[in-house]
Amino acid sequence: MLLTEHLVERTLNVCEQVLAARGLEQADIAEVLLVGGQSRMPLVRERIRNFFGREPSKAVHPDEAVALGAALLAHSIDAGEIEGVVLVDVLPMSIGVGLPGGRVRKIVERNTSLPFKKSLGIETTRDDQETLEVPIFQGDNEKAQDNEYLGTLVIAGLPKGPRGSQAFDIVFSLSGESILSVTAEDKKTGLSATATFSTRDTPEEVKKRLADSAVADDHRANGDRGGFFGWLKRLFRKSEARAS
Repeated sequence: MLLTEHLVERTLNVCEQVLAARGLEQADIAEVLLVGGQSRMPLVRERIRNFFGREPSKAVHPDEAVALGAALLAHSIDAGEIEGVVLVDVLPMSIGVGLPGGRVRKIVERNTSLPFKKSLGIETTRDDQETLEVPIFQGDNEKAQDNEYLGTLVIAGLPKGPRGSQAFDIVFSLSGESILSVTAEDKKTGLSATATFSTRDTPEEVKKRLADSAVADDHRANGDRGGFFGWLKRLFRKSEARAS
């Protein structure tokens, strides 16, 4: 049970998110159907029973339901008889950029149909700024620390000049498979940078990436620069300086 309990709990978290997105409570659900072989697990039935406050229905065969539904849909599509059924991939969680003070600005809202593309204008914020960093987060919280960090798009080698002298078009492009490509381009100089992120990593994969980033930071000559944790230190230091 301990090997799979976290997976079952993650499934219930998804149930909570879906209900919240539709403004529903557990009591609003008339019937709960379990499909798929894993729904035979006693732990799954126990957690579902506790979550919805009722016994899940056994009216469908859990092993055959998925295959039967796929076969019926395939037959309808092949015969041209499909009516009003459109399958659309959507973004599971919002995508945003980190801002000073530990905030996040949403760029792409959750449940946005895929593929999708949106642009954003960003300028340098300091005189003689040499590097522009665009930290990317996934989640629906306004605070960066409460969202999942996907990575940082770094634009290095900026020419010296007053703040605002370098303006970039940041293009967020999401494929049908939820692969995010972020491209920054300065139309004046042609300077550009691109980074690609996966928006469907599990929380465990995100934690591993953060841990790897921390190890990389420890090996840098200046431990207060670079990477996610270096960016967080600079971000909140700016916030503290502004507050004082």
